[in-house]
Amino acid sequence: MQSRRDGVVHDMNLLHELCSPGARFADYEVCEVVCRGLRSLVLRCRQEGVARVVKFLVNRQPGAFEVARFRREYQVSRRIAHPGVVAATAMGSHAGLLYMVMPDDGAV
Repeated sequence: MQSRRDGVVHDMNLLHELCSPGARFADYEVCEVVCRGLRSLVLRCRQEGVARVVKFLVNRQPGAFEVARFRREYQVSRRIAHPGVVAATAMGSHAGLLYMVMPDDGAV
């Protein structure tokens, strides 16, 4: 199943393939799926060429409203300094999937 809205491709088979342990996602290797939600996936990934593990939040819903919400969430996370909020360090797109990168604090 595939759809294209606002330049974002949403293909469930591609999503499963890209977000499976051992897969390459942008310049990261997927280590594990931490959480699957209705709107997003949380992945623990290792950045290639750097000894650093990060978490990815991948947007699973391609609609205009969801894309705008995801972008707002990224912007807000960068502005808020609070111990209960993890600040995103980057946002990007890979194979039509929006994602944001956050430091991995080891929590689930």
